[in-house]
Order: sequence, then C-alpha cells, then structure tokens
Amino acid sequence: MDLPPVLPPAAAGQTGGLQVPVTPTAAVGRVREACRSFEAYFTASVLSSLTQSTLQPASGSQGQQERWAWDWLAQTVADEMSRNQGLGLARQLEIYIKEKSGPDPAGPAKTP
Repeated sequence: MDLPPVLPPAAAGQTGGLQVPVTPTAAVGRVREACRSFEAYFTASVLSSLTQSTLQPASGSQGQQERWAWDWLAQTVADEMSRNQGLGLARQLEIYIKEKSGPDPAGPAKTP
C-alpha cells in the first residue's frame, strides 16, 4: 500500500486545523481548477462589462434585477465556456505555472 508523501507544514494544505499532505497529482488538479476558475472569472467580467456598456437597464429595482440577471447569465456562459475549451487562457496559465514551478517530482502529468 503506497501512502502519499508527508510534506512539511508550509507545503501541506490546511483542512479544519489538520495538516493534509498534498500529493503532486492533487497539486496539478488544484492548479488546473484554479486556472479554469480564473478564466471563467475573467470571461464573466468581460461579458458583464460588455452588457453593462451596451444595455440601458430600467431604473429602480427592475433595473437592478436586470443587471443581476445579465451578470448571472455572463457567469453561467463563462463557466460553461471554461469547462470546454474556453478561450485558452486557462491552458496558457497552467503551462506558465508549470514552467515557473520546476519539474514535477512525480513525472510529467497527463494532459486532457
């Protein structure tokens, strides 16, 4: 039975006060998800700015509801885009982070 490596406190993830070792495979997954989340956030921000600059919502509470609905739509579209191929920003960020962090001790990760 192979156990994950035990990492020093500075390198271990924190969960409810307990130190949980972070395996290289888990770290790669975290980086990939963080890059995907950033791409979704960035895309949603661009889409939201675009709709706010082109649409003239009604005033009062109805205008606030329209802005909320358009922001929700922008976030939903951005999330779906990033789950597929997206804009390619997440992949480029992941490559950049891998290059800057050095070689993976577990060997090269499989790309989807």
